[in-house]
Amino acid sequence: MSSKALIGMRAKLGVVVLGIGSLLVAPAFAGATAVPVAETVREISVESSAGVNANSVLTLTFDKPVAKAEAERYRQELAAQSVVQTEDVDYISCEGDLTRSDANGTWTVQYVCFSGYGTIPWGFRLSQAVRNIVVGLVTEDGLRWWRNGASQPKNAGHVVPADYHFHGTMNPVYHYNTVSYQDYMTFRHNVGPGGTGSVTFAGSVETLP
Repeated sequence: MSSKALIGMRAKLGVVVLGIGSLLVAPAFAGATAVPVAETVREISVESSAGVNANSVLTLTFDKPVAKAEAERYRQELAAQSVVQTEDVDYISCEGDLTRSDANGTWTVQYVCFSGYGTIPWGFRLSQAVRNIVVGLVTEDGLRWWRNGASQPKNAGHVVPADYHFHGTMNPVYHYNTVSYQDYMTFRHNVGPGGTGSVTFAGSVETLP
């Protein structure tokens, strides 16, 4: 299961995920603004990639409709944040680790081997650019993961400050497993009139001896 497929699942759960640079045009409330309804938007989304098997999506919903031009300016500012891409790696060996970074955050996975099985500790931290727009606490859903396509028990979620280092463990895993994962977090944001934001990150690795 690819990371894009995992993020695509979010739409089935009732969360709108848009492609790179796209804007969702939604009806504005009558009388809410002098800008014509057709020229306002309620949501923007920016997708960022850290390689073939890792990517994330930042989605911002506004409390009030904003002009298309204003929304596009917000989107471009968010999309223009520095992106640090790592080598495209879709496998990890015993005692190995890899780090992925994009405009929305940085995440790491490790493969720790024991006798007969292993674990994959993981961590994620929101980027400074995202932390700058967060108001209040961040609510993490809890990492969901799949081993060879089979759903495994979800990691615990958290309600924490934006600078928190999210972390957990995918356990157990074995050699030559394909492990896919996805986490989702929401928060209030201060962009424009303010509203609700979310970040979804996902990836996939193969475990080797």
